[in-house]
Amino acid sequence: MKHFDGPTFEADVLQASNPVVVDFYADWCGPCRMMSPVVEQLADEYAGKVTIGQLDVDVNQEIAIRYGIMGIPRWASSATGSWWTG
Repeated sequence: MKHFDGPTFEADVLQASNPVVVDFYADWCGPCRMMSPVVEQLADEYAGKVTIGQLDVDVNQEIAIRYGIMGIPRWASSATGSWWTG
């Protein structure tokens, strides 16, 4: 599973050639910790087709703010130049 961060977020996510799913999380978040095994399983299942990874909102607050992440866990997808959060 990929771990995204501020310095490489644009290249890893927004300019990626494959679709990307980002799980916005924090280490202290109980529901986030519960979802982590699911994220890892999906990353393994879709390896080579979709890049699935996590971004720690405590370490990367500016990215969370930029994309309107107001609560966690939160998933977002980037594909074909568009951005979706859900």
